[in-house]
Amino acid sequence: MTFRRFITGVFALALAGTLSAGTAQALSVDLITNGDFETGNLSGWSTTANSRGESFESVRGRRTTPALAGRYDASYDPKYAGVSTLTQYFTVPDRIVSATFNFTQQIDLFGYYSIPNQQFTASIINSVGAVISQVYSTATSGLQLGAGTASTLSFDLTSLMQANVGNSLGVQFSLEAQTWSMSATLDDIAMMVETPASVPLPPTIWMMLAGLGLFGWLGWKRRAGDATSFEGQTA
Repeated sequence: MTFRRFITGVFALALAGTLSAGTAQALSVDLITNGDFETGNLSGWSTTANSRGESFESVRGRRTTPALAGRYDASYDPKYAGVSTLTQYFTVPDRIVSATFNFTQQIDLFGYYSIPNQQFTASIINSVGAVISQVYSTATSGLQLGAGTASTLSFDLTSLMQANVGNSLGVQFSLEAQTWSMSATLDDIAMMVETPASVPLPPTIWMMLAGLGLFGWLGWKRRAGDATSFEGQTA
């Protein structure tokens, strides 16, 4: 076996180890920024307001009204009728193993419940703001009159994300309320995706491969030296 073939084999072994490790692992990533609002503001998010300028805002919890989780959450508690939205865009990774959309909500209803005049929704939108999937709606959730209780919801969006790899999508929460009738509070919003990830070989493997390469080079050099000496003697 020539030295060149030996080195080729070493590199082939290293490449095979890297590829096999990559297929056996997955990397979990949250595509949402500041989903827990613990920055104390709505950084990473955009909002639209009703005709009176009321919109979602970051609210610090108090002793009598604690945040849904941590110290801050986001709330829309309008005095006047209208719609407010809370939106964040993200880029879907090129490869998706799984995707799960989670958020904690509390919806309070104190007025007459009439669809579509009063409704809270959570949707996935495309880059121009069009809804491509309405994930949740109070129109179908059996919302009860009175102060709501916090609940954490989870939705499997693997197929939707896999169909939109590389695209810009957004999560959008929308509340349409009448005067002094409905409010929404949100916290712990996350779009968790698993993507394939290449995992480097352990350092011990690289050390072993380097040692094999060194010994191979020394052996080749020695054989080359012996061959040169033999040719000089025969000459």
